[in-house]
Amino acid sequence: MMKWLFVFLLALNVFYYVWNQQQTPLRAKEVTPLSLYKGDQNNIRLLHEPETPSSEAMPRQ
Repeated sequence: MMKWLFVFLLALNVFYYVWNQQQTPLRAKEVTPLSLYKGDQNNIRLLHEPETPSSEAMPRQ
């Protein structure tokens, strides 16, 4: 009896999986072009970066 219940539940899961896959069609993920990211790279600045780099701030070795 338990073996048939297991087979029934397994078949029910397979049926549900196939039915679910047919309802939600696969669609391509929208990807932002790389050129839009390259334009923003010039505006990136560290939080602790000084506005104008000075030679005094860097120790000589």
